Amino acid sequence: QERIPGIAIHALHAPRLPGHVHLSLERYDTALLLMQLDMHGVAASAGSACASGSITRSHVLTAMGVAGDGQADLRLTLGEDNTPEEIDKVVEILANIYKK
Repeated sequence: QERIPGIAIHALHAPRLPGHVHLSLERYDTALLLMQLDMHGVAASAGSACASGSITRSHVLTAMGVAGDGQADLRLTLGEDNTPEEIDKVVEILANIYKK
């Protein structure tokens, strides 16, 4: 969170599935962020898994109090083959995208 001002990691200390993270970035567009991540070879999704493919905001995110207006939602899921280096690279890519 120090490298990317305006980032919120949701349910950071709550019990959740390992390897899943949902975050939001202030003052950013979700579609633009997903496109930029894709251009860097990062596979990501918007919103929560229960609303995948939906054009409406996830009821889960709304219930969690995740605002939604004027922020980009991002869901990242790790697999057993992902490495710590790949995680660091995604953080670096996100920081560079958000900085610009």
